[in-house]
Amino acid sequence: MLQNTQPAPASLMVDMRQVDFAYADRLVLKHVDLQVAAGAATGLAGPNGGGKTTLLHLLLGLLRPSRGVITVAGMSPPEAARNGQIFGYLPQVAQVNRQMPLSLRQVLMLAGTQQPPKPHVDHLLELVGLIDLAETPIGELSGGQVQRMLIARALIPEPKLLILDEPTTGIDVTSRRQFIELILALRQEQKLTLLIASHDLHALRELCEDIACLNLTLHMHHRRSGEPMPPDEVICSFG
Repeated sequence: MLQNTQPAPASLMVDMRQVDFAYADRLVLKHVDLQVAAGAATGLAGPNGGGKTTLLHLLLGLLRPSRGVITVAGMSPPEAARNGQIFGYLPQVAQVNRQMPLSLRQVLMLAGTQQPPKPHVDHLLELVGLIDLAETPIGELSGGQVQRMLIARALIPEPKLLILDEPTTGIDVTSRRQFIELILALRQEQKLTLLIASHDLHALRELCEDIACLNLTLHMHHRRSGEPMPPDEVICSFG
């Protein structure tokens, strides 16, 4: 693995430099550079199999790069994961047993390694617009409500970096609009850095300043101040 010869600036939440990753003999990421400033919102777009979820798993310390250097909040990904207050993560397929006889509040109270205080849980339920459903069995929640519950659960440790993998998949148009408004509000209230992997380019354009297009290699598109994002076909064209 390459050694990091230049320390990452303190303002960077995510710093990936010349990262490669392969599953056996299949190269998935090649020479990937990605920098996300603290407080920024970056979208990650690209085709199925292009490496989006793999990149997120590298950041979370679930995988190790074949080559290159990764730091998150100035730490290696495993160190950041052990810290406990760096990552909030909503996976592409979140495992929720909706047959469990638990209320929405109880699910959040059981999140994490230590039981969070009830006022903190209720504050998060207020933020995601679910406080009125706190005692509702999770089996009675709609798909959009479950999505908001999972976001609240990801925020239990008061993370600095919120990572969302395909968060609008499977929710209807109304829930999608509510999700976008929720993430915009949470980013401001919680002072979050966002990294969102999605095929939903319209949502990424509303939520993010920058979009990184990934298909083995990565191409970054930066939005200048006050400038709209380019059309979808320009954003993620790989030639």
